[in-house]
Amino acid sequence: MGGVVLKPADRELVGSIVRASLGQAFGVHPEPGGTAPLTCELREFAVTTPSTLLYWDATVDVEWLLKAGDREKVVTATGIERTWVWPSASVIKRAVLKALEPATADTTKAVAELVAPPGS
Repeated sequence: MGGVVLKPADRELVGSIVRASLGQAFGVHPEPGGTAPLTCELREFAVTTPSTLLYWDATVDVEWLLKAGDREKVVTATGIERTWVWPSASVIKRAVLKALEPATADTTKAVAELVAPPGS
């Protein structure tokens, strides 16, 4: 199909999700004392458009690793949008949103667990 350019870029999208999740987590855990810095490693943000004789599936696979000290959580999600015509930007955008919706929820939960004081 050719290259797909996301605007904002994949790293910016994931970064904004992680920053929002950190904001929510520190609202729940206002005492950051003892928490290790949180890092995010973007492992995959793939947009593919496999086709059959009848349709294309705009498929988005995402995976990132969140780490805080020696604790870590992996977030993965997939979004698929089927089309019977050439996969347009709007079709790909819907697939991206389908992947990011569960990934955002999983990130929010993972960040809250990672920044929580041990044993809480």
